[in-house]
Amino acid sequence: MHKVAVVGMGPGSKKYMTVASIEKIEESDIVVTSKRGALHLADILRGKKLFFISADLKESVEFILANRNESKIAILLSGDSCFYSMLNFLSRYIKSDEMEILNGISSIQYMFSKIGKCYDSAVISSVHGKEFENIRRVFDGELSAFLTDKENNPQKIAKFLVENGENDAVIYIGENLSYEDE
Repeated sequence: MHKVAVVGMGPGSKKYMTVASIEKIEESDIVVTSKRGALHLADILRGKKLFFISADLKESVEFILANRNESKIAILLSGDSCFYSMLNFLSRYIKSDEMEILNGISSIQYMFSKIGKCYDSAVISSVHGKEFENIRRVFDGELSAFLTDKENNPQKIAKFLVENGENDAVIYIGENLSYEDE
């Protein structure tokens, strides 16, 4: 049985992927990825069998488990594979010693480099797919960063700040990080 490679793709653009991640993808027979990931890595994925991750994550795991004995599989996850990713879900079905995990640059790391700030004391959280009220606990930090989604977006965070008296807060918003339309 082959180890399943869990590969962090970085913030999006191929130029921010690690050499090790690209090599692992090239070695793989099957690549499990999002359609967006496949679109931006078409040159690396050429000739690979692709399986697209859908909202039904269990379907992806079943595909991986059914094919890992005969094929080398790489699962491409956006950002850093160990930071608010599908890795926790995969770990319920695949033992850690049956996976090889390759980190990527997270969108948070990329964003902080763009605004020229250190994030070692920042409170980092995700409101992606979560109840928005969970955000309350992180405003105690001087510097905070959030992964957002269409529902829990920067506008909603700004409104929350204003409604809670944080009128002087400075907000940086990163969208399509590392892509041409950043």
